[in-house]
Amino acid sequence: MVHERESLAQFQSRLAQRLQQANSVSTVARWLAVRCGQINYLLPLGQVGDVFNAPRPQEVPHTRVWFGGVINSRGKILGVIDFQYFVEALGLWATNDAPPLTLPLPSEWLMVAFNPVLELNCALRIDAVLGLKSLADFEGAAQFLDTAQEVFKTRWMDDKAGIWQEVDLEALGETDVFLDIGVKKEAIAHAIT
Repeated sequence: MVHERESLAQFQSRLAQRLQQANSVSTVARWLAVRCGQINYLLPLGQVGDVFNAPRPQEVPHTRVWFGGVINSRGKILGVIDFQYFVEALGLWATNDAPPLTLPLPSEWLMVAFNPVLELNCALRIDAVLGLKSLADFEGAAQFLDTAQEVFKTRWMDDKAGIWQEVDLEALGETDVFLDIGVKKEAIAHAIT
């Protein structure tokens, strides 16, 4: 009988420990970890909607190279941003005369939709979903600020020396660069000549 009580006490102790760990800030998943190209990104879970595969989007003429087109997802029209090309193109906007990039044409794209609470009907094309991450995944490893940008927040390094760039999707959706998907007529004429 004493053995049973000790066993029950041990069980209760383990259960209390697990509940405490589950409620701990460092173990609660905070981000969806994704990869685009060779870069690992952390997308806040509260800003992420569906993750899904879909046929290549319908192209939209006279848009920036990183705007992949539009798709119908559950009755909603979503604009699709090829996130790898978007990030690469950030360096090209300063010159305005760089040649346009060409998008690959896969038959099916992996996408992460923005959470509907952000009121942005768009999705990011990504290469892979790497799971969920919490602060515990970066304990004992370095965290550092790359810049003071609103969109690209803290960079984290895990114990395997992997670098993870945190992205604020809400701030991204409010930037002029992200919202300006159109190519001006002068740029089109310049590209043709």
